[in-house]
Formats: sequence, structure tokens, C-alpha cells
Amino acid sequence: MADAPQSSNPDQSQQPSRLARIARRAHEIYDARGGQHGKAIDDWLQAEREIDAEMDAEDQKTGV
Repeated sequence: MADAPQSSNPDQSQQPSRLARIARRAHEIYDARGGQHGKAIDDWLQAEREIDAEMDAEDQKTGV
């Protein structure tokens, strides 16, 4: 799966994409559960909620 295109905004171009952040967080959740298989969708959805909340908070701080 390809990441979303990066913005031409220099501040955003150095930030990991949303999908990359979600993937990294989902793997952290998987590791925290001891690497138990069968919960990939749950891990992804939890990571998606957490990253979206982080990104919303970042946007509010910067006024975007």
C-alpha cells in the first residue's frame, strides 16, 4: 500500500505520512501484546484513532 503524497509545505514534508505513523503505531501495539497474531485489524484501528487524535491536536496547536 502506498503512502499518501507528501505536501509541498516544507514543514509537512519532513513529517512521516499519516499512514506511516499509523503503521508504526499498529506495530507497537502488536509488540505490546506480545506479538499475538489475529488482531491486526484491531491494532490498525486503534493506531488510526490514536494518530488521528495526535494529528488533530497538532493541527489545533498550529492553527491549521
